[in-house]
Amino acid sequence: MTANNEHIFSQISEVSIRLYRELCMNSAGTGDMPSLLTELCRTVAECEYAELWLLDKSRRELRRLSPSGMTVPDSTGLLGRAVASRQPITGTSDEPRTAVPVIRSVLVLPVFSDSGETSGAVRLINKTSADGFTDWDIRRLSSAAMLCGTAVVRAGLNSSACIDKLTGLRSLGALMNDLSPDGRYGSMLTDGGDPLSLFICDIDKFCSINEVYGMAAGDSLLRSVADTLSEFCRPEDTVYRLGGEEFAVVMPSTKLKECAAVAERLRIMIQERVFVVGGKEIKLTLSFGCCRYDPALSAEGNISAADARLYIAKQNGRNRIAY
Repeated sequence: MTANNEHIFSQISEVSIRLYRELCMNSAGTGDMPSLLTELCRTVAECEYAELWLLDKSRRELRRLSPSGMTVPDSTGLLGRAVASRQPITGTSDEPRTAVPVIRSVLVLPVFSDSGETSGAVRLINKTSADGFTDWDIRRLSSAAMLCGTAVVRAGLNSSACIDKLTGLRSLGALMNDLSPDGRYGSMLTDGGDPLSLFICDIDKFCSINEVYGMAAGDSLLRSVADTLSEFCRPEDTVYRLGGEEFAVVMPSTKLKECAAVAERLRIMIQERVFVVGGKEIKLTLSFGCCRYDPALSAEGNISAADARLYIAKQNGRNRIAY
């Protein structure tokens, strides 16, 4: 065994052990499961980037498990072909869009549940070797894809309790889990952890939009805003729908001023965008409340702190940020 292979094997063993421990956890939260799954796939595949997509058969959509919650039709690109055919697919397609600037090679492996049903797909991007992904890669990566399917079912990552049905984003309940000590951001929720910031945003005068254009148009706008947030935010950020017209974004390793700067850029982008619903052009604005996570407060306390700043932005005239 070469030194490089020994290093890769060591990495795989370490990640697999951590993943096994997560699978054995009895807590309600999903812990670090999403990042462990993608890290295992990336390490085994020896590629630059890996992501796991979950299939929602009722809505015919695929949702990226981590980190942003982006949703696309289940026929999109190589992902759609792999899910439909239940076979591995290789190519160079960049659909749906990722944070990787240059796509050289792509391998998509369908993921199955214990009962054999298709539950999603693993997308691997940019094999480190010049040859790209080979038949040997497909054979040896099948076990990693199988483990992903088992982990998804075991951890309940595709549970409707964690997902907002209208937008496909993670829900308020998922946010509470993620901000718990055993959750996705648990290691950052201490005084010595990396800075963690979040913002809550709200569509201004959304009730008026529903009254003028109808509830169906309002729902379509909510989905469009959800997609915009998912596309705009960084891969490591997580987007949530809290309910109604209110959304939240958690930003790891981010100071408060950096969080506010991101919110301001997003505010301007939304303000300048024209949304088309049912052939009608609609303009809208968002208000934002930003805060840095305070370890002295509970998850509810930190969410309330961001919500209080959102209220200030609303009181000061809407279409602005407060922090």
